[in-house]
Amino acid sequence: MLGGAFGFLAMYVRRLLAETPVFLELKARRALASETPLKTVVCDYPGAVVLSGLLTWMLSAAIVVIILLTPALLQKVYGVPTIVALRANSLASIALTAGCVFAGRLTDRFGPGRVLMFGCPLLAVATYLLYTAGTLDPRLTAFLYMLAGLTVGIVAVVPYVMIATFPPAIRFSGISFSYNLAYAIFGGLTPIFVGWLLSFNRLAPAHYVGVFCLSGAAIGALLVAHDRREKRGAR
Repeated sequence: MLGGAFGFLAMYVRRLLAETPVFLELKARRALASETPLKTVVCDYPGAVVLSGLLTWMLSAAIVVIILLTPALLQKVYGVPTIVALRANSLASIALTAGCVFAGRLTDRFGPGRVLMFGCPLLAVATYLLYTAGTLDPRLTAFLYMLAGLTVGIVAVVPYVMIATFPPAIRFSGISFSYNLAYAIFGGLTPIFVGWLLSFNRLAPAHYVGVFCLSGAAIGALLVAHDRREKRGAR
């Protein structure tokens, strides 16, 4: 019921907002994509689609595994009491909210590349701590889960990068196609894949998140290198 109410509130607020200057200028110049926007996205910006898809995969790994799957895994695989796991998950969700705001602030100050380079390794470390020390001592579960939730806030960088990757004329189409396709595939397969990996290793959830933290850090390094090349070219 609350979700529906907020939906109507969002519709009302949106009617009060003016379009951004970028899109007002495009509309005035009639510079929006004349052909099918999706065709333009796929044919002219395959690199942006791949980059956005990889970042969405990282985002889905962090959200699905740490926020959505971990409470059940803590109970069924590691024997953490139900009340402890659910309380810790609630605290982690609150910490995630704060982490997103903090990551956004750092991105404004230092750029998305640097935030990914340093934030993704922190997420990996926090995840391993949660699935090792946090599962051995219930007193540490809440604290380490909150820490992991806070570092999951690194996903706030993903939409920033996606917005900057596609030009305004096809930005909506580029983001919606890349994000929804990647999340539908990777977000849907993640629980199945992690469940299969658990039959081989109890730390499979942490390993899964860790792999995509490495890819996120690598993408961050590429973004930093790209920014440096652009600055040299401007000089």
